[in-house]
Amino acid sequence: MTGHPKSIKNARDVLLRHPLSQLSDMRLVSACDIMVLEYQLLETLPTTEPDDPRCQAHLQEARTRMDQWFSIWDALVGKHYSIEHYMRQTLRIHKEYGFLTLHMAGMPRIITSADLDSVSDAERSNCIHVLSAAKEIARISVEEPSYRDGLRYSPTCFYSGVSFVGATLLRLGAALKGEEQTINRYTVELYRVLSDVPTCRFKFQFVSLLKEKGLIPEDSPGDEGKTLEN
Repeated sequence: MTGHPKSIKNARDVLLRHPLSQLSDMRLVSACDIMVLEYQLLETLPTTEPDDPRCQAHLQEARTRMDQWFSIWDALVGKHYSIEHYMRQTLRIHKEYGFLTLHMAGMPRIITSADLDSVSDAERSNCIHVLSAAKEIARISVEEPSYRDGLRYSPTCFYSGVSFVGATLLRLGAALKGEEQTINRYTVELYRVLSDVPTCRFKFQFVSLLKEKGLIPEDSPGDEGKTLEN
C-alpha cells in the first residue's frame, strides 16, 4: 500500500459508501489514509538536518496537513460516535503518532535529555513536538476509558507503539519542565496497561527504564530473559 500511495487516492468515499461497508470500516480506511499521508510526508522530507530551513518548513506543512486529515475524519466519524468513543480517540492517536514520527526525523542528535544542552534551538523544538505528541498518546491511553479498554483488542503494532512512547517520555521527558510527576504517572499507568496484554517482547526497554528510575519495583515482570534485540 505505502509503495503506491496514489493507488488509493480519492478512494475514501468509494470505500465508505460501498453497499457492503459498515460503520466500523471507518477505522481501517482512516488508518490507511494517515499511513499514506505519513509516507508521502516522510518521502518528501528534503533533509533531516534540523537547522536547514527546508526541514522546519516541511515539518510545519506536515503538521498542517495532519491537522487537516484529523478535521476531515473527526467530522465524518463524529456523525456517528461521541467524542469519548474509541473510534474518535483512535483518530487522535493516529494524528499524534504521525506528529511524533515526522519530528523524530528532525532530531538526529538527541538520544537522552542530556543531549538537549548541546543541540540547536531548532532540534530542541523538534524534540518538544515529539514529547508533546508522546504525552498526548500516553494521556489518551491511560485516561480515556474507551481507548484504554480497547487497547487489549488492538493489533500488535499498537503495543510496540505504546512501549516506544513510554520509553521516549522516560528518556527525554526532562525537557518538559515542571511535568515530571505527570510523565512518571503516565508511564507507570502505561506499564499497567501493557501488563494486561501479552506484550513482553515489546516492552523490555520501557520496563528497564521504569526500574532504572525507581518507578516500579525491581521484581516487576516485563524484562526478564530479554535483550534489546528481541
